[in-house]
Amino acid sequence: GLIIGALIAGLGLVTATATRTWLGAPIIGAGDAYALGIAGLALPWAVFDVFLAMAGGLGLALGVGLRVVRGERMFPFAPVMFAALWFSLVFQEQLIGLVAEL
Repeated sequence: GLIIGALIAGLGLVTATATRTWLGAPIIGAGDAYALGIAGLALPWAVFDVFLAMAGGLGLALGVGLRVVRGERMFPFAPVMFAALWFSLVFQEQLIGLVAEL
C-alpha cells in the first residue's frame, strides 16, 4: 500500500513537471498527484480501476460543464478525485462485487 501510493504520487509529480517543462502548462498539478497517491494507499487494486474511471468521468463532465457555462479552460481536478475516492471507500465492498462479476 505505502510503496504503491508513493509510486503513484511520484509518477504524477513527474508527469506534472514534464508537462510544465515541455508544454508550458501542467496537465496534472501537484494536488492531483497527491490525490492519486492517497487513493493508491487507501484502495485495493480491484477498486482502484473503478476509482480512476469514476474520477475521469466526473472530471470530464465537470470540465465540459465549466467550459460551456463559464468558458473556463482549466479547473482543479483533485476535488473530483477526492469525491470519487470517498464514493469508492464508502461503497468498496459493492464495487469489489461488481468488478468480480465482470
